Amino acid sequence: MWKKREEEKPGAWGESPSDSSSGARPTSSSPPSPAVRPPFESAKIGPSLTLKGELFGSEDLYIDGAVEGKVELQGHTLTVGPHGRIRADISAKTIVIHGNVEGNVRGSDKVELKSSAVLAGNITARRIAIEEGGSLKGKVELVTEEPKAQVPARPSVSVAAASSSAGALHPPAAAEPKK
Repeated sequence: MWKKREEEKPGAWGESPSDSSSGARPTSSSPPSPAVRPPFESAKIGPSLTLKGELFGSEDLYIDGAVEGKVELQGHTLTVGPHGRIRADISAKTIVIHGNVEGNVRGSDKVELKSSAVLAGNITARRIAIEEGGSLKGKVELVTEEPKAQVPARPSVSVAAASSSAGALHPPAAAEPKK
């Protein structure tokens, strides 16, 4: 007879075999698609939730519900699930869209539109990926680097300050035309 290997023990998705002792079990009989399933270390807004207003955070976020207003997750990943309905301007490090978004999207690193994505708005990002079937109505602006802090202007040297004490600067003599 064969014996199950240690890593094949049943448990919640994303758990290591040592974590399965907690008794946590998946809520459905089949796991969701790995491409759509939210990372377990991210916060989640489920399909039955609706949020209106400004949403700021310092962790990854998975939205499968409705959000209206503004979403800002600087330095983190925002994933819009297949049931996600967003009417907001979005700003995050990485943005992955499976659902519907109406608003401008700014990814400081990358924006991905999956095959089920529908985006009506402009994209600004370093990198962009659109799977076949993904829909975009708007403009795309690829940026090469983050905007740098404005450097104070150096004091300019005036011609009068650069002239010698012997006299003013004279322009170079024009070359005489050949005959």
